[in-house]
Amino acid sequence: MPERAGHGWWPYIGPFLVFMSLGEIGARLSGDMAALWLVVKPGGTAACLAYFWWRGAYPELRGYTWLSASTLADLGVGVLLAGVWMAPYVIFPSIRPEDVNGGFDPEMLGVALAPAVMALRFVAYAGVTPVFEELFMRSFVIRVAETWNSDRDFRNVPIGFFSWKSFLTVVVLFTITHLPWEWWVMVPWAVLSTLWLYRRKHVMAVIVLHGATNGAILVLAALFDNGLPNGSGGGLPLWFFV
Repeated sequence: MPERAGHGWWPYIGPFLVFMSLGEIGARLSGDMAALWLVVKPGGTAACLAYFWWRGAYPELRGYTWLSASTLADLGVGVLLAGVWMAPYVIFPSIRPEDVNGGFDPEMLGVALAPAVMALRFVAYAGVTPVFEELFMRSFVIRVAETWNSDRDFRNVPIGFFSWKSFLTVVVLFTITHLPWEWWVMVPWAVLSTLWLYRRKHVMAVIVLHGATNGAILVLAALFDNGLPNGSGGGLPLWFFV
């Protein structure tokens, strides 16, 4: 394999750190400032991704065929995995978070602006988040795990290369970067979507899958909020998913 300049870590770590840092700031805001963060958080992350793309990073995103049966399969698997994510919380009340009413509020700026708030959330949740998370987890972490404590460059490891070490590393790390109450569904989601990466051998395939999962969760939360039984005779709020 040819020698590459530098270690190549920053295009993957940088957007992840930007997103996490802005998320920590946003968690301490309320009112109009919290609403502003619907733009700042994904916008800052997207800007970081765009900067590294402009610098020639992310060759693994090239060569994806968008108008194809494979793309439809990526989308379809993503939607099915949205069901894997949501169904256990509908069926088993004991694994729900303590505050099911404390999720995303599409009416944070009032009823009239709820569609705009939803649109911003959709762009961030189904668009920006899958890109930086999958680049970090399924391109960077999974390949660094394979080359750790060696003189190999992770960028020379083919996308979708399987080993038990890298597979378990990415599933565990993907899981623990989510909230503990999500681990019940994060483990099967991470396992199944990583298996799909091994089948498709393209990072963009799991970005599309991830975007479909997140988009479907958001749409289902909007359509069925308080429309499903909560096990106590009432309706189940669904915004805690997003």
